Amino acid sequence: MTTLYVDNIAPNLQSRVSVPGHVIQVVQAVKDNRATTQSTSFTSLGLSASITPSSESSKVLIIVQTVVSIIGQYNRAHLKIAGTTSKSTGDATGVSGSETTTTVCSRSADSGWMQIPAVISFLDSPASTSQQTYTLEGKVNSGSHTMAINSSANTPDANVGNSISTITLMEIAG
Repeated sequence: MTTLYVDNIAPNLQSRVSVPGHVIQVVQAVKDNRATTQSTSFTSLGLSASITPSSESSKVLIIVQTVVSIIGQYNRAHLKIAGTTSKSTGDATGVSGSETTTTVCSRSADSGWMQIPAVISFLDSPASTSQQTYTLEGKVNSGSHTMAINSSANTPDANVGNSISTITLMEIAG
């Protein structure tokens, strides 16, 4: 019988074993302060993260968690993930709406104090090993309205809770 003694095993840094469907790396960014907009065009809400895929066959799973507040009854806050290489918005053809990833609609005139949870997940296919940056963007349906994330759309005070928003990127082996 032969015995093999090893003092140290080091990985071969020239190769990477990846099993399709498994997570290769995870990146997360956190926004812990309030962001607002009155823009009717998509604008950054200050939450973004970047990831560099290790293979062109990899996918990137994007998960955004936030809370949204909008002032006024039946007003809409539109959200989307900018930076995707795959189509991540709905088709606005034939409707007067917007191409968004998701929309939050207020239901009461006092909705500026309400914070509505919004979670977005999307699997992107960048087909690249270049850095990919994903950003949460938002807009309102009318410039006279204000939307906010992480707090009330009304002027915050001591009675309003402030929360965090996160964007998590996971490289999934292809």
